[in-house]
Amino acid sequence: MGLFSFKKSWQSRKKSARFRTRYFQQRITQARNYKRPTRIVPKAKTKISLRTLAFKLTFYKIIFLGIVLTIGYFLIISNLFLVTEVNVLGNEQVQSDKIESWVEDAGESRVWKLVPRNHILLLSEKSLYSILSEKTPYIFDVTRVSRKGINKIEITVEERVPLAIWKTGEKFFYIDKLGIAYEQVVSGYATSTENYIQIEDITETPIIVGEDLKILQVIEFFNKAFLNWDKNITPGIDYIKIPGRFGQEIQFFSKEGWAVIFDISTEAYKQVQSLRLILDQEIPLDRRKEVAYIDLRIPNKAYYCFQGEPCSVIQTRNELVE
Repeated sequence: MGLFSFKKSWQSRKKSARFRTRYFQQRITQARNYKRPTRIVPKAKTKISLRTLAFKLTFYKIIFLGIVLTIGYFLIISNLFLVTEVNVLGNEQVQSDKIESWVEDAGESRVWKLVPRNHILLLSEKSLYSILSEKTPYIFDVTRVSRKGINKIEITVEERVPLAIWKTGEKFFYIDKLGIAYEQVVSGYATSTENYIQIEDITETPIIVGEDLKILQVIEFFNKAFLNWDKNITPGIDYIKIPGRFGQEIQFFSKEGWAVIFDISTEAYKQVQSLRLILDQEIPLDRRKEVAYIDLRIPNKAYYCFQGEPCSVIQTRNELVE
């Protein structure tokens, strides 16, 4: 019994001595200080944080809303960009201060019921002409707009210039090169002035100031015929008559009293040259005042009539008037 006890005790001491060795103790110490390395799991590149995305969208919405509100404030509410100063060039008939006040008053009406009409960003040649033409017929066009500040502009205007005096009934009007009756003229001046030719509508159709007479064909013929008459024929033109605004004939009356009937649809130059040949070759100078009228409406023919005498007809060859 004692022998077996001694053997076990010796074996136990032998095992205990092995655990107390320096190598074993170092291994235990290392094991105690060992830390498992953190496992790194790669993240997917396409993974998006919904919270971050929502935050960014909200941020951009706030910025966009702020920009819209700022633009709306300066367009609709603020007076900062409303034009109050206007420097006008090219005007003689219309005073500059009146034009400036008309532009400023335009702010009382709005474009799209939101933006004042005199906002500096909206004022162009076309929009300014629209504003001014509502106030006066004397402005023919706005040819230039230059911005000089946040509420100041410089504009150049072209005013209407009388081309002739239009008579209908007992009323007289200045008309411009487009046929706009833009100003009524007193009869005393209209019947006595030699500065403008008087064109009479014998149908006496009533018109109003600012009306477009729609007589561009008449004006075109008048300009060409007047120019050629002035160069080639004496005496000059006294006045003109037309049978309505849409008629195809026009009568020029000379200062000697005789009349010439032209066809508006035929070239003015050739008809005036035919008239010159008739006056030079067919009508003696001492009988000019006896002429009642000369009719050039029929191609290649002309009729001339002396007062109280039958009319005569002659051929008008085109080669003579080329």
